[in-house]
Amino acid sequence: MNIIYKALGEVLRVIYDFTGNFGWAIIVFTILVRLILLPLMIKQQKSMDNMQKIQPELNALSKKYANDKEKLNEETMKLYQKYNVNPMGGCLPLLIQMPILIAVYGVIQNPITYILKQTPTVEVLTALCRQPSDTQLNVVAFVTNHMDKAAEALQNAGQTFDLNSLVMNFNFLGLNLGYSPNANNGNYILWLIPILSVVTSFLVNKMSQPPKAEGAKKDDAQQTQMQTMQYVFPFMTGYFCYILPSAMGLYWIVGNLLQMLQTWVMREIKKKNTDPLVVEPETKIKKKKK
Repeated sequence: MNIIYKALGEVLRVIYDFTGNFGWAIIVFTILVRLILLPLMIKQQKSMDNMQKIQPELNALSKKYANDKEKLNEETMKLYQKYNVNPMGGCLPLLIQMPILIAVYGVIQNPITYILKQTPTVEVLTALCRQPSDTQLNVVAFVTNHMDKAAEALQNAGQTFDLNSLVMNFNFLGLNLGYSPNANNGNYILWLIPILSVVTSFLVNKMSQPPKAEGAKKDDAQQTQMQTMQYVFPFMTGYFCYILPSAMGLYWIVGNLLQMLQTWVMREIKKKNTDPLVVEPETKIKKKKK
């Protein structure tokens, strides 16, 4: 992961040097990540669409072999092979996004190491920490907004360091992205971050839900579970954006907005492409089985 941290940190550093603002750097960085993942996201959307197209046949198999699970699994696999549909195709982009999300979190939490590329001693960092749980991001935010207090803290600890090398512009549209919304600093405007993360996450889930397939049961367990997550997941993200630095929340919100745009574009393309699924030739199916 350290290699990924260094790579993402270098990209963020270049963007930050160009924009001079951490908020705009996060936005540009998010767009770049989404562009890189775009082919996988398109593949995910197509996989979901294909699964939707064969849903009536899957429902028919479920009714026909309701009492024979082994036969149902066998016929279901044949159906997937017939139309060359991978039921797990929609999961790959999500699996790839998770390490990237973790890496982004690691880079944003440790800007001294991965973005500013400074090497203060442990004693210097300890002197600049106001709480034991403070991260490098908290230190940079403290130095940036309270240079006099930071210099005094260093002097009291008997340490010296060029504090100017730890200054970053976290102010974005009136928000200080270096602080988390749950920080007790009276800046309640930061609460916009978790609120917007909840709203945009809900809209993304709503737009991503395919229309109910013809013949699907109203009390289908999978449908019920998806509807439950549609409401639970946004509030989970809202909670994390509440306790994490606002920079992470901004990354999440921008990602959601881009996801909504992508979903809308894919739907427009889908409206123009109503071709049915192509049946795989029998020879190809036999080769795959071998």
